[in-house]
Amino acid sequence: DAPNDPGAEQEGDLMDDLGEEDFTGRGLPAHLDVDPQELFLRPDDRIVTGCGQEDPYMGADADCDDYGTGFMPDADFDLAERPATLDSVDIGYSRNSKFVDVKLVKKHLWDCISADIANATAAGDGKRSSSSFQNLVNRLIKKMSADECENLSFQVVYICALHLCNEKCLELETSPGAPLGDFRVLGPP
Repeated sequence: DAPNDPGAEQEGDLMDDLGEEDFTGRGLPAHLDVDPQELFLRPDDRIVTGCGQEDPYMGADADCDDYGTGFMPDADFDLAERPATLDSVDIGYSRNSKFVDVKLVKKHLWDCISADIANATAAGDGKRSSSSFQNLVNRLIKKMSADECENLSFQVVYICALHLCNEKCLELETSPGAPLGDFRVLGPP
């Protein structure tokens, strides 16, 4: 026998309590059955309430315009003021797309980190490998050619380091004394 699903059982009880007849063909409960066309204004609908009807306070057809559209040109709706606009400002940014071989950057960055991990394990003192980000960037630039480094930025190297940390179970650690300064990439435990 298949195990009973408590969620299916509760749903069945709910349907038994409500009954099939309480739902419309659209899947809505009968008290919520609304024609979708009734949710939108039609051209002949009156926008201002009471227009075209006798208002007990204002009298018949109070403040309706001559066309019977329900629009009152003298009405004050307290609309927000138009915000002040500035002249167009030209921002000098490069319109040329730049290409960085992220796979190559990650490969060279991993070579630097794995060398630090190998040095830490060879030392045999049981400590985790630790490399400063700035040191990794300097070593990475030395490994890559000038053409490959042309469009390289700290931001791209940082994103590559984040990807490697996720893929290789590495950690980033900041110094408590300088939380916005250089950080360390720690090898696996």
